[in-house]
Amino acid sequence: MDPPLIKSLLILGWELVVQIPIDYPGLGFTVSNDGALFVVVFQGSHIKIYNVEKGWKLEKNIDKGIDLLSLCIRKFGNGISIRFWDETWCGNSPLKTLFPRIYMLDNDRGCNIASRVSIQDWSYVLRRTVRGGIESAQLSDLQHLIRDVVLSDNNDSWN
Repeated sequence: MDPPLIKSLLILGWELVVQIPIDYPGLGFTVSNDGALFVVVFQGSHIKIYNVEKGWKLEKNIDKGIDLLSLCIRKFGNGISIRFWDETWCGNSPLKTLFPRIYMLDNDRGCNIASRVSIQDWSYVLRRTVRGGIESAQLSDLQHLIRDVVLSDNNDSWN
């Protein structure tokens, strides 16, 4: 694209792109956390999402809307911008669905990955001491799942 064409394009914030009614033809742009440029094209109940740098395209027919986040996978780096419990970053579902008892005990359910993966003693971040049975099993399983997680100096991103 030459510079005059780039200057003539309308750049929309992601919040505006996802609020466009599905029957409204439109074009939107967004930039992910890692700087990747995405072009989103709406035409009736059809959506196309292009990753400009990597050259891939996703096409999908939608009837009642589309959950765009379900099409993306979070890739953690430093763990600062990904919510530990609420986002799918380790496995195929959010940790709050895998370990609901521990999630309910956490003092900060909106915490990020960086604040939880290095914890040695979970009693400092839980409302009360873990009781036996299912709570002990869930805490043990959670600790086992995240024990090998290594954070980097890179920012978190989307795949």
